[in-house]
Amino acid sequence: GPTPEMAALAQGHGVGVVAADFTAEALGQALDNLTPEAARAFKAASHAAARELSAETQVEGWARAVEALVAKARA
Repeated sequence: GPTPEMAALAQGHGVGVVAADFTAEALGQALDNLTPEAARAFKAASHAAARELSAETQVEGWARAVEALVAKARA
């Protein structure tokens, strides 16, 4: 959907399209506009971004944030 966070990830990494809104019509339009070339490009871009966007990598940021909060609470 067109949430700002998801749109930024999809567009920033070139891994997909973003529908205009959350309606079935907007999703259908986005899918109708998808070409085989675009799908191949999205696949290649997702492969390139896989490590950065993986849960294993993303959780590191959350762990640091939680550790900082715990340290602050103990201080």
